[in-house]
Amino acid sequence: MFISKETINVVAGSSKGDLEYTNVVRGLVHSIHYVKAASGSLSSTATLAITTESSSQSILNSLAVGAASFHKFPRLATVVDSTNGTLSPTTGGGDFAEKIPISNERIKLVVAATSVAAQTGTYHIYIEGGY
Repeated sequence: MFISKETINVVAGSSKGDLEYTNVVRGLVHSIHYVKAASGSLSSTATLAITTESSSQSILNSLAVGAASFHKFPRLATVVDSTNGTLSPTTGGGDFAEKIPISNERIKLVVAATSVAAQTGTYHIYIEGGY
């Protein structure tokens, strides 16, 4: 299994804004690791939304992202449709959870609700497969 890493350095509240993108990626989202800065880190009230750029597929939404470093393993919840026996996405819970596929698009990271300029943090997004 091949895993690549995209690193995003966030500088929230600066003139750069709170919106960042990865390079174009393809594969399955394996995990996301947030590294809290030693000083000037993201506020504990900051919120995070990670989606794909073109298809707007939700990858991770989180509150209090600046409180501590974390590892997340986002998955797409699915359920078996009893009518035709197929798997379909659902917003809550499910019988299965699958890694989130991304095909030739960038990942968009939005940090909001920060109260101080130039707060920083680093996100490492690990993608399985692809090239």
